[in-house]
Amino acid sequence: MRRIINVFAKNIVMHEIVHIISGCLLACVVYSLFGQIKLSLLSFLVSLLIDMDHFFELIVYRGLDLSYLKKGLNYWRESGKMTILFHSWELLVIFWLAGRIFNLEEFAFSIIIPAFFHYLYDQIIYTLSCGMSVGQYFFLYRAYHKFDFNYLLNKK
Repeated sequence: MRRIINVFAKNIVMHEIVHIISGCLLACVVYSLFGQIKLSLLSFLVSLLIDMDHFFELIVYRGLDLSYLKKGLNYWRESGKMTILFHSWELLVIFWLAGRIFNLEEFAFSIIIPAFFHYLYDQIIYTLSCGMSVGQYFFLYRAYHKFDFNYLLNKK
């Protein structure tokens, strides 16, 4: 079982394939809930675009040297920091509150549903394969620990 989990944790292509498949399935769920193609497309895009924070972080750390992607996302080890701003459970609460306040609940849930499953999948995979702290997907937890990569992955 651990070998299978490691395939999805350590291979970015396999990992993203899971997000693509789940994005398609969740887009269907959102369409069945709200009956709007726009919202189902939004849901699919959220499933994928959450991971853009990895690339933003890579660019901040390494510049536009995208050849670094071939090595995986190991820039965290080198930089010693892990911010991953889009991977934060707190965002779900913020989107829910914004949806309620601005009467955009269907829009908000079209973001919340895929984000929830994206975080859940990542949290399970990386907790089991890398020993990632359960709190690591909370922005406030990462901030409290100064985004310290080693602490977040229980390497200290």
